[in-house]
Amino acid sequence: MDLRLGWLNGPCVCLLVLLLLGACADSFVVAAEPSSSVAVKPTSGSPIEITADQIQYLQNLEVYEAEGHAVVAQGQLRLTADRVTLMLLSGTMIAVGNVHLTDPSSDIESEQLELDVNTQAGVLTNGTVFLRQSDTLITGRLLQRFSESHYRAKDGSFTNCDAKDGQIPAWRFTFKDLDLNVGEGIYARSVRICVNDVPAIPLPSILYPIQTNRKSGLLIPQIGYDNRFGFTYRQSFFWALTPSQDAIISPSFMSNRGQGVDLEYRYAMNSTTPAVLNRGQWLMSFIQDTQVNKSRALISGLHRQQVNPDLTINAQAFLLTDPNYLNDLSNSGVQRALPSGDSNLYVSQRLDVGNVYLLGQYLQPLQAGGKDTFQRLPEIGTNLVNIAPFDGPVLLGLESGLVNFYREQGFTLNRADIVPSLSTRMLDIGHVVGVRPQIRFREVYYTRNVADNGTTHRETFWAALEGSSKLSRQFRYGDGGSVLHTIEPRIIYEFVPSTRQGDIVQVDAVDDLPKKNLVTYSINSRLLEQTSRGTSSWVDVLIAQS
Repeated sequence: MDLRLGWLNGPCVCLLVLLLLGACADSFVVAAEPSSSVAVKPTSGSPIEITADQIQYLQNLEVYEAEGHAVVAQGQLRLTADRVTLMLLSGTMIAVGNVHLTDPSSDIESEQLELDVNTQAGVLTNGTVFLRQSDTLITGRLLQRFSESHYRAKDGSFTNCDAKDGQIPAWRFTFKDLDLNVGEGIYARSVRICVNDVPAIPLPSILYPIQTNRKSGLLIPQIGYDNRFGFTYRQSFFWALTPSQDAIISPSFMSNRGQGVDLEYRYAMNSTTPAVLNRGQWLMSFIQDTQVNKSRALISGLHRQQVNPDLTINAQAFLLTDPNYLNDLSNSGVQRALPSGDSNLYVSQRLDVGNVYLLGQYLQPLQAGGKDTFQRLPEIGTNLVNIAPFDGPVLLGLESGLVNFYREQGFTLNRADIVPSLSTRMLDIGHVVGVRPQIRFREVYYTRNVADNGTTHRETFWAALEGSSKLSRQFRYGDGGSVLHTIEPRIIYEFVPSTRQGDIVQVDAVDDLPKKNLVTYSINSRLLEQTSRGTSSWVDVLIAQS
């Protein structure tokens, strides 16, 4: 027995252990590979893709270790860090060093993050959380994430005041403990409110609402005194009709004018074009004016709608019960100076080479004029531009409009306006100077003239010769970006002959075409930054002289 034990003692035991460990090593670790990428399926939840400079897989423990520029993607969640450890059995992921996590609802940065990949709950150390929906920024020594909308934090700060990166927000408050539920509010203890980062007001605790869904309720009343209106009081009620519609009802009292009410209605509509928001906003204002002893009202608003990618509808209204309404009741100098209230409907159908349109316009005179003001009810027209027959250098165009001018008092008339045009593409001379001749003919027909019901017409033309050049130089800098400096001199000569128009009814600029014999020269200097994200303008200077 002693002989056997002696045989196992000494260097032989060490050698045997080393041989056993060497035989088992391959069952524990899969060798690291440079610039590796692996796809992993956790116990529950979406698949995970890991990319890093080096990835090791501890097979028996089912643990992945990613080192160097680690990137983890799971559905819409994306995480980057210096080092990431993923433990599949527990569903835990630990990220260390320059941690940055983004998902549709939040943007998170921290020194260290421990995350449950099945529930996406986790704990952050020395982190910052930005919640997009509520425009909320939280910092903390320790933050706990229960869900995309529920966080707790210790020893940090909170604000939802907009501030660009690196700028101090107008206000925020620091806290010892904070509990946040997006859509409800926050509760914080040991609070100190800071203005421009200067501690101002200490509070033992605070409740602060964070509403992401609009709710109906009373707004803050407006109380004041005005030399024109006397004592004023206005109490508004916000009514959230639907997620895409709301209304504000605002009864008001003015001691020098009487009582009234404003009703504002706003809405948004579904659009076939994702980048375009169909919307409208309308206001009806009513007052029982005790100073002039009569009821007065205003209706204003607008509607914007993209019916399809080619058809748009724009409507605008501005109607008053009397022309002195703004002078008596508006605090806006711009409104009091308006010459007329403009209500219109504009419908445009885009074509491959231009558009056709329908316009109806009603003008309510506020300064001068009255029932003898001409109204466009309606106008139809076309704008066709840059039609190149057989893809040649010659370009054709056509502008036309047919208008019915109506008014309550006085004569009415119709006008037809046709403007065919002929031009060329820019003709290069020695690849240094570009020249482009242009000419437009204009025929305008009226169903009556100034003196009687007889018809009248006018023919004229506009001719121009344009010359231009372009000098440019590109300055490159690091990261593949560049700055482009351009200098563009331009000269154009325009000629319009004098025409007979004394017998033409003057309604707008089409009816008054002065003769022209004009040379205009200009120089345009621009400085543009060009990067992989696109081109942006730094400087754009135009100097012109006629």
